Amino acid sequence: MELAKRASELGHKNADLVTFAFRKYLLNGSTKNALLPNFFHCGKPGTEKYCTTKTGAPKAPGKPVGYIQKESDRKKLKLGWKTHKKAGVSDEDAYVATMKDHYAESIVWESPTKAVVKLLPKHMRPTKGEFRFHGPKGQPELASERIKLGENKFNRTERGLVGTTRDRIYAIGQLGVIDATSEDQRPVSRATVRVL
Repeated sequence: MELAKRASELGHKNADLVTFAFRKYLLNGSTKNALLPNFFHCGKPGTEKYCTTKTGAPKAPGKPVGYIQKESDRKKLKLGWKTHKKAGVSDEDAYVATMKDHYAESIVWESPTKAVVKLLPKHMRPTKGEFRFHGPKGQPELASERIKLGENKFNRTERGLVGTTRDRIYAIGQLGVIDATSEDQRPVSRATVRVL
């Protein structure tokens, strides 16, 4: 009631807005930026976004703008990654195979088993970087390094297993490993072998 009274004294008709702002101020640490909008929630985080114009710096006049992806293109990239990216196959080879499957300008059969595929120009198809990004996106088991190592070697050497001798702590730019040998647990004198 005091807040509603104070809001009316200040000329605010709606005390609920003042209450909301006051609570937001307290919950966000009582700082001067506490009432700013939550910009990190803007733009629907975690959803696929498609552009109508090419993003980034503008190209020089006369140069092709570049390929603008649609939903069907990203599906093709995911399908191509899943189909062609196997152990022993490089990202470049998988990219070329995907482009031959989905972005061919012409196919000429030289024999019943051999075809020469002419790809669309570079500005009319996705790039290798887009293939590497959108191909395994949202599917960690399809990551390039994981496929290259194989599932068993990846589980043995890369994945931290909680509660085992390979338990690891990952942080940005560093890896922490606990070394628990007997020398670390008991201080020993160099002069004698006795435990101190």
